[in-house]
Amino acid sequence: MENGTEVKIDQLRTRKEVAARLKVSMRTLARLEAAGKLPPRIQVSDRIGLYRDSAIEKFLAEREGAAS
Repeated sequence: MENGTEVKIDQLRTRKEVAARLKVSMRTLARLEAAGKLPPRIQVSDRIGLYRDSAIEKFLAEREGAAS
């Protein structure tokens, strides 16, 4: 960038991608969602909700910290 700042665009992930990243089944992902344990989804349409990659990475980092 011209002024030395870098803009990072956050990737959006589907429920299936998030389940794979967390190494859980789709059913377990649904349970985590229902329990409010996952970051909120971005609702892009009536049927599609996506997760920010950075939010999932933060979620994982927090869980690793809690397990230590």
